[in-house]
Amino acid sequence: MSHPPKIAVVRPLNPQHRTGKRHSILAAVALGALLALPAPGAAEPCRLETLLIVDRVTDLEPGDGRSAFTIDDDRIYAFARLDCTGADDGERGIVVRWTHEGRLAARKVYRAEPVANYRIYSWSPALPGTWAVSLHIEGGDELGAEIATVGLR
Repeated sequence: MSHPPKIAVVRPLNPQHRTGKRHSILAAVALGALLALPAPGAAEPCRLETLLIVDRVTDLEPGDGRSAFTIDDDRIYAFARLDCTGADDGERGIVVRWTHEGRLAARKVYRAEPVANYRIYSWSPALPGTWAVSLHIEGGDELGAEIATVGLR
């Protein structure tokens, strides 16, 4: 659901004082801050409860959360638990992004279901280097991120 942007009028406290460059900058900063505020009653469709990088996921339950793995682990998993009670069934997705050494390695979109205990997981091969996983609302802000490293042994 989209809300129209808020419009604010910023006037100097002293009406006899001419607005100059300094006041224009302050007014622009104040207006920018007001426009950045969320609309009243607006909420993201999902709220992140848990985000972990783990060694396994079994029956939609996470294994041991870790930040260091080896190539012997074969795979690394990202597990997320979200409260999606504000989601319209399938309207917006949850985007999982894997990056390896700062480059996008994989991207997967899960359709949000309107439930309080929405659980998803994704995995990536345990290739050596630094891995990051991040969750985003499709077309929106980042919900959270985690980092792990994979070593040779």
